[in-house]
Amino acid sequence: MSAQAALLSLRSFNLFSGWPEVASMTKDEFDDYLAAKGLFWKNRPCPNCHEPRSITHEISESGEPIRFKFECYKRKCKASRLFVKVDLLKDTFFEGLHCDRKKRFLFSFLYVTSSMKVEEMARNVEVDPNTCVQWGQWIRDVMAENFNNPAIQIGGVGTIVQIDETNIVKRKISFFIWLQLMKQILSRGNTMWAEW
Repeated sequence: MSAQAALLSLRSFNLFSGWPEVASMTKDEFDDYLAAKGLFWKNRPCPNCHEPRSITHEISESGEPIRFKFECYKRKCKASRLFVKVDLLKDTFFEGLHCDRKKRFLFSFLYVTSSMKVEEMARNVEVDPNTCVQWGQWIRDVMAENFNNPAIQIGGVGTIVQIDETNIVKRKISFFIWLQLMKQILSRGNTMWAEW
């Protein structure tokens, strides 16, 4: 199933047929369900070696796994300056979430499909009403951003597109990066002139 078809299958989700199945899932099963629907990463390739990274986590004081990350263990990847560790929720709908993903999923479904009051949604999702207000504001912001800043496709079939990447860095380390760039330019055999 393609990613677009998986997302469109969420349209048929409802509280009577879909939610009891989702509510009985464990955290890992729910993560697999979200990954199948295209709302969660199944794997993320390393930007250096382009192979899938393994999932790592830390253990909390209570013994539960927390802070899941995709991490590449290869020595050459760790030595490179690329990010070999990426948060599991990075670039997903659930990024920055500090509660149960099922609750956020249920709230977003209720927010979009029903006309419940905040107190009713808070009771159904089992969170504080102030949290529901914040989540509702966040969902409104996501929808408004989607309408105000639509994705613009550049290029097309048979069109060559040239993209310029600008490197913006912190001021304290800009001299170090400038030295690295000069080293790369001069190592290729290029000549460089500079006036002081």
